[in-house]
Amino acid sequence: MQGKLKKQNTFTSILLWNNHFYGICIVGLAICSSLYLTDQLPSITFLTIAYLATVVYYTNAYFNEAINKENQDRATWYQMHQSYLKKRQWYFSAALLILISFFIIKHPAVLHFDIIAMLCMAISAAGSFFYNHTNYKKYGLLKSAFIAFVWTVIGGYLPLYFNTVLGYSSAVMKVLQFVYLLQMFLFIFLLAALFDIKDMKKDQLSNIQTIPILIGLDNIISRLTWPILVAYIFLDILQDRQYHFTFAIWILHGLFYFLVYYSSRRAIQETKISRSILLIDGLMILRALIGILTWYWMH
Repeated sequence: MQGKLKKQNTFTSILLWNNHFYGICIVGLAICSSLYLTDQLPSITFLTIAYLATVVYYTNAYFNEAINKENQDRATWYQMHQSYLKKRQWYFSAALLILISFFIIKHPAVLHFDIIAMLCMAISAAGSFFYNHTNYKKYGLLKSAFIAFVWTVIGGYLPLYFNTVLGYSSAVMKVLQFVYLLQMFLFIFLLAALFDIKDMKKDQLSNIQTIPILIGLDNIISRLTWPILVAYIFLDILQDRQYHFTFAIWILHGLFYFLVYYSSRRAIQETKISRSILLIDGLMILRALIGILTWYWMH
């Protein structure tokens, strides 16, 4: 066991168990969204806040998981490094408060929330409360939808909102921007549902009705992946009418569609959590890179 844990203290613990991986994912999505929706990079301060908030949130969530001894490899690592992680939570939380305060003092206009921003924050706050304090996460549809909504708000809508409020862009919530955010929501929804496959046996015993349990493992591709992938491609076609994708861009997007399909099939067989994170959630980094390349080639 000690040898195994020492081995984990390389790639797996530094990138995955420490949740830096999810921080990288949200930064990548935010950069991609900002370029795509406003033709501007997001501020370094916003990216740092998004990164720290993501790491702090997931670390807290997995502390609770470790207490219940779910996902044994990660739970064991969390128990062994409890002291370090608790100190880091305090440091990162303090840094978050300082950065948010600095950002508001420097740009007070960000507090002039429009109706969409207020609605997004209200739903996110309410969802976080119910997700952590009620049993509604037992219902897989709501669980996956909430995860997708929060990631879409932070990684998609907020870069648009802050760049607009700060005067970096004159963008407003146009139809194509809504299409982009809807596409991101569907994509994250699919990833959240696929990630529940590895826990199907445990969830069935706990009466947690995740999407894989509701539709059955044999129907994952036909009733989950394909419908969302078809909708995703259709939304790409709508964006093409505005942006006029080149043949090279379509080839790149086609490769992404195939990898989403391939990852869905592999996720059905994968039970190890570290591989599931890379296989499924790694698609977020791939989507961000392809989005950035698409924007670059269009300009």
